[in-house]
Amino acid sequence: MRSLLVFSLVALVALPVTAQQGPMGRMRAKRQAAVEEAKATWNDKAATALNLSELSRFIGALPDRCEALSEETRLCSWTVGNKLVGYSTLAEMVGTRRHVNVICALPNDDSARDPQSCTAVAVGAKQEIRW
Repeated sequence: MRSLLVFSLVALVALPVTAQQGPMGRMRAKRQAAVEEAKATWNDKAATALNLSELSRFIGALPDRCEALSEETRLCSWTVGNKLVGYSTLAEMVGTRRHVNVICALPNDDSARDPQSCTAVAVGAKQEIRW
């Protein structure tokens, strides 16, 4: 009996941490891996969303509102909720479980936008990201 207990403890120590934690630990580890993957691909996804149509595809909806700032530039905004494709990436990056507001200054001719011309902020929060 003692040898079986020692063998069991040795086998448990040899298991990866996620296997030792059981199903809930594995789920947490999978979620954390998904968050890390989202962070790793964030810059790629955001960097390729250069104009209104690409941003709308990234977010998963057309903007709620666009206003002309000048003959060359318009300001477009989205309220991104959990039903939209881009929500999980935006919410993880801003650090919220609430809606995310996105505002971008975009060229009227649908050419590539300037770097750092978009801002995402959680509703009711002060933390924001620019890209």
